[in-house]
Amino acid sequence: MMRYPWAAGAPQDDASFPEVVVELQELTGDALMTPANSKLRRRLNRFRNDSGGGTISVRAYRGCPPADWADAVGAVVTQWAAERHVRADAYVNMLAHPAEEAHPYVLSVDGKACGFYLFEPIGAGTVGCYANLCVCAGRPGLTEAGLYAALEDLQEHGVQRVNLGGSEQLSLHRYKLKFGGERRPVTANLATLPTETPGTALSPGVRAVAAEPPPW
Repeated sequence: MMRYPWAAGAPQDDASFPEVVVELQELTGDALMTPANSKLRRRLNRFRNDSGGGTISVRAYRGCPPADWADAVGAVVTQWAAERHVRADAYVNMLAHPAEEAHPYVLSVDGKACGFYLFEPIGAGTVGCYANLCVCAGRPGLTEAGLYAALEDLQEHGVQRVNLGGSEQLSLHRYKLKFGGERRPVTANLATLPTETPGTALSPGVRAVAAEPPPW
């Protein structure tokens, strides 16, 4: 991949660290109690047990006109961008022109909107995460609890797998790894056609090639 001058610590923008893919059946329900999910479980418990944790909820705006949920999340996006001194243009476009089959969510704590998630189908039973914003990221465990609640709802609506995308920073990559594993290129051994060398018997050669990646 070509390198672009995004930032010194993220020379490839959100491809600086690999995509993270979440298999929901390995994360939700009883699977949450497995050792593999211990880091996520500790963060969820931290939020739930914190005296200032509050009541968390995610509201799905699936199938609603954009205006219905753009109003609810517009202030969240604006505040998020202002806190980080970045432009919110990309997210404003998501609010104004979402895909018809998109899964938008608004995260609230004690009834106050503080986060926004947007997922879109990218394959059979698979969605990609295109927005994951939280303006109260300093509250321990909130960012994990909010995303986890959205993932549970996605699973209830037939989604099996979520691609959280790549990351610009190591801290963001580590956050995503609490939910799933890195997506790596797949290789396979394929037998080539036999070749004949004078004075020897036919023998197949074996070579390693990149297999066709999954549709997500």
